[in-house]
Amino acid sequence: MTNFPILDLIAGLIFIYFLMSIISNSFFEGLSALRKIRAKMLEKWILATLPGLADSILNHTIVNGVSEPGKSSSYLSGKNFSLVILDTIAKFSQTVPKNLSELSVMIDKVTTDQPGLVPEDLKRSLQLYIVEAQQAGARAGQLKTEFELYHEQVEKWFDSMMERVTGSYKRFASKITFIIALSAAFALNIDSISIAKYLYSNKDAREKTAAAAYAAPDDSTFKAIVNQIQTIKTTDTNSISAERIDSLQTIIKKIEKERDRIAGTSEYLGTLIPIGWNCKAEIDLLKLQHPSITQEGWIYTLYSISKFFGLMITVFAISLGAPFWFDVLNKVANLRSSLKPGSTNANIDKK
Repeated sequence: MTNFPILDLIAGLIFIYFLMSIISNSFFEGLSALRKIRAKMLEKWILATLPGLADSILNHTIVNGVSEPGKSSSYLSGKNFSLVILDTIAKFSQTVPKNLSELSVMIDKVTTDQPGLVPEDLKRSLQLYIVEAQQAGARAGQLKTEFELYHEQVEKWFDSMMERVTGSYKRFASKITFIIALSAAFALNIDSISIAKYLYSNKDAREKTAAAAYAAPDDSTFKAIVNQIQTIKTTDTNSISAERIDSLQTIIKKIEKERDRIAGTSEYLGTLIPIGWNCKAEIDLLKLQHPSITQEGWIYTLYSISKFFGLMITVFAISLGAPFWFDVLNKVANLRSSLKPGSTNANIDKK
């Protein structure tokens, strides 16, 4: 440990926030897998953006090959989306275009014969992409076919749309994570103010928590957890590298894994600090700390205010996420390593 108890105290608090963030994230991932939140958001976008084609798209082999019929998978690549759009329009026109000129005529015919099937803005975009692909093909020679250039344009459009869907998912995740953080903090009574007082007055607990905090950045288990969380958070809805199997067995295994992670993290947290509710003991301690307050009502008021702010500090801290606190732990550990143990005493002796 360092000769700076305050640094150890801060490191300990950060480590506790990190552990609580892991619990919060694990709970959300289990809920997300159970409720198929990503898949539902992608399906909602398809239904809202392409109402006339939605059923055909959701029941297409490329889409429902990894999900239930009529339901979207959690992930859909731009390439597959482009193929599905082309194949779906070809199905309605009952012809297969041999070139982009035929595709352009086919789109016009389908939209004329079946009004509302293809939204007007999508129709204009598809026709524009055909023109752009033809012009690019003329400039590129034989390097790429016109259809390849056309698919690239549609893929780019889809990817830009999925950025919005991913943004909506992240905003939704933030709200749910806050609710989970609120529930976890109150359920386990992780009160930042009380914990700070406990660690400050309890040297052994402070040093044990600080030691765990300084070791965390080099812990392979914690690194793996943080990497997994970062991968999930940065994975777009159209990523083809992410897990795409939505079977019940896969979901159950994922939920069990997250459940075990929550249980393990909670148990480990309990070895560092006292967790759980014991209001009588906390109030008795408050009376000892403030002997001048003799009226019970004021003691309970002080306890309630301190408890509320202590828990809310924890909630907001947890909401920042495990990757954030892991990064902060790295910086604190580096700061600690730059402080030579005993340097303060050595300077005093020299004086």
